[in-house]
Amino acid sequence: MKNRVYYGEYSLKHWIGLMLSGNIELPRYQRKFCWNQESIKKLIQSLRDKDFVPPITIGAFTASDGKTHNYIIDGQQRLTSILLACIKKYPNAGKFKLKENSLAEGDDGMDSEGEDKTILEWRFDELLGMGKNIENIRQKIATDDRYDDLAETISDEVLEDTFLGFSYIVSNTSDQNEQQKYYSRIFKHINTLGKVLLPEESRRALYFLNGKYTKLLDSGVLKSITIMQNSEPKNPDFVRYLAYLFDFCKLNDPNTTKVAYGYGRKREEYFSEFITTIVEEKKDHQKFPAITFVFPNPDNDITSRLDALRSALNNLSIPKDFNTIIDADMYLLGLIYYVIIKGKTIDITNKDDLDSAIKNKINDANFKSEAHKRAPNALKYTVERIKASINIYKDYVQEPAL
Repeated sequence: MKNRVYYGEYSLKHWIGLMLSGNIELPRYQRKFCWNQESIKKLIQSLRDKDFVPPITIGAFTASDGKTHNYIIDGQQRLTSILLACIKKYPNAGKFKLKENSLAEGDDGMDSEGEDKTILEWRFDELLGMGKNIENIRQKIATDDRYDDLAETISDEVLEDTFLGFSYIVSNTSDQNEQQKYYSRIFKHINTLGKVLLPEESRRALYFLNGKYTKLLDSGVLKSITIMQNSEPKNPDFVRYLAYLFDFCKLNDPNTTKVAYGYGRKREEYFSEFITTIVEEKKDHQKFPAITFVFPNPDNDITSRLDALRSALNNLSIPKDFNTIIDADMYLLGLIYYVIIKGKTIDITNKDDLDSAIKNKINDANFKSEAHKRAPNALKYTVERIKASINIYKDYVQEPAL
């Protein structure tokens, strides 16, 4: 049986009811809200004028408990804007500070392609705890200083008399992995034809292909660490470290210069290829080893090694704040390589000696060149940091392995 697609339309009032009742949901990988008040105004005016507004895409997802979840695949910005116009409030950008684009772009030093400064750390499901109808939400949000008044509102008449179309997709399988792959492809296809996704958003669509590896790829294990970049503190990119170190592991040459070879200006493509190799459990990739080569028993190994990394970060002399990606790489690359990739533990009794060795290398005249500081994105410098950090940590590895 083929995947089925049903078409129709609902009144705006009915769409609001579906959102507030939880009958339609946002999957985890969906981006945060990114429309500003001017975009909301244009949408509401289009609805009033009965102009064409693209339909909403909903996908039926059968969970392991047999329950069906109706995921919003495309259209959350439109639906959220209509909801905000109903309650006459807008999330304050200062109160819902963007965290989604907080990864340090250590490889190019430039803003992420497609970055939108209006993206908020907020989605409409934040409102569901306030009530199940518009009036209850209005009452509770009235004194909430995290929300500003919204200039553009929508009348009950427009809500009842205006209709918005939908496509409702029903997969031909109840297998979760197959459903995830199918809907992830749809999400990626829709969004690559429209507004460019942030790297983190694009990656989350890939994580959805196989949820069992999300705990590795989206672990948040480095969230307590920040790197100053463009005068803003950002978190280290754990996927970046994993991709480089899987690649280094596959090359199996301590003197290699080939890590990320051929991806000098296509680093996000490189990271996406790495994620795809993991979530699709590919056995043979030119750059990355199979997931089971690094984690023979993925369910147990990933959990135990992440726990070991968290412990090492707490017990070693690892700074929480770095001024440059160069310093952060020197402390983190070797640590992640031995703990996550190799399943080893680090001798914390000699943590002061380890810290001194890393600092000495960072301050070495040849390592701390002006060219290196100006262009940490250059692959030759990235590979130099990988090898240098691993070489330092190898003297502090404990046996047995995890």
